[in-house]
Amino acid sequence: MGIRYRILRSWLWNGGVCLLSLLLFYNLLLPCLAWMFDAAASSDDDHIWNQLVFVLGFVFQSCWVMPLLSLSRLVNLLWFQDIADAAYIKLRGKPQLPSFSLIIADLAFGFILQMFFSIQTTLFSIVPVARLGEIIALFHMGVQYGLYAFEYKWFNMGIEPHVRVHVVENNWPYYLGFGLPLALLTSCFTSYGVRYFVSALLYPVLIVSANETEEPKQPFIFSLKIYGPAIYLSNGLLRTMSKVRSFFKTRSDREISVVSD
Repeated sequence: MGIRYRILRSWLWNGGVCLLSLLLFYNLLLPCLAWMFDAAASSDDDHIWNQLVFVLGFVFQSCWVMPLLSLSRLVNLLWFQDIADAAYIKLRGKPQLPSFSLIIADLAFGFILQMFFSIQTTLFSIVPVARLGEIIALFHMGVQYGLYAFEYKWFNMGIEPHVRVHVVENNWPYYLGFGLPLALLTSCFTSYGVRYFVSALLYPVLIVSANETEEPKQPFIFSLKIYGPAIYLSNGLLRTMSKVRSFFKTRSDREISVVSD
């Protein structure tokens, strides 16, 4: 099973099933129902149509979009890794994977870091200055998409998460340029579901492109610590979790010791 087949499979799922279902509901089904309702009802019944749209949208979101998003996140997590592995093996050979415990630690730190970085992006997006918040948020998304694209390759190369972030911050214009087109495209849509499936539709192309390109050897003239707040919070959370785990482990050991005595 080649890389093209893997990408086509991802496109059929994210574009042909997921994205298409959302577009058909909002751009075909609802307009058709609105036309039929207008033909059968009077102008005094507009409030009834507004309530009906709300109910239909709620049912569609709850019974289709949310389960579909949850399933797609799991499917894409596996398929994107499969695409990245196939591209890496074809171009660079066997991946240099760390031990299983390090893989789990890598995934946990990466998830926490991206969670805090997304919160950071959201906070900047609501800066009460005309267009400034949108521009800063778009800047964040471009850098984030750039990191996402190269992360699979760096993972297969055995590069640790903090080193990956350091590389992105030292060459931020390169990775910003790599992810900015996708950030601009997804920013055109207001629906979170549509934004997610559009990004998932194009993301395999970025993964393969990242495996085929060589990053700059020399750092940019100045580093941009854009991940600084997210790293600080991530490290703080992990330290707190470690302390809590040690506390309960020590308490459990003491209880076992008392019982043994």
